[in-house]
Amino acid sequence: MINFKALALAAGLALLSGPVSADTLSGADNAALQARIEAFNTAFREDDFEEVMTAMPPRMLSFIAEQAGVEERVLLNSMIEQTKAAMETVTVDEFEMSLADATSGVTDAGDVYAIVPTSTKMTVTNVGKVEGNNSTLALKDDGKWYLIRVDNEQQVQLLRAVYPGFADVEFPIGTMQVVE
Repeated sequence: MINFKALALAAGLALLSGPVSADTLSGADNAALQARIEAFNTAFREDDFEEVMTAMPPRMLSFIAEQAGVEERVLLNSMIEQTKAAMETVTVDEFEMSLADATSGVTDAGDVYAIVPTSTKMTVTNVGKVEGNNSTLALKDDGKWYLIRVDNEQQVQLLRAVYPGFADVEFPIGTMQVVE
């Protein structure tokens, strides 16, 4: 069974904007990626989790829904509610996406992407201060940019099931640790 809470958390953390400098992206791709990240940030700051979930590629949502045996809208609604519930116990203190340090490329299948180092500092109820360092995959699909967390093996396996062109792309494994 799909762990909706883990998927919602993976899809739902905020991304901060900054100047894109991934070297293999065109000027138009840089501008479109910047706009995508800014729209995501705005939605996250305003607790618009339905809009936040639009960062996930439709192909990925369809795949997860099919695997879970539910309609896409049912899955999406569940992910939105799970994200809202999870965020009730979390205060994001800092979030930074280092676009200046992003690496970019094109898979053998023609998928245009950027891997963006991402760091999060948050306060979690009954846990304390937590710091995470991971990566976010910016993926261009059907002419639009989408954002996917790729900080653990389950997320990478899901990505590769939907986008087999990423089979040979290496992703840094993220870390999450209590700091206080």
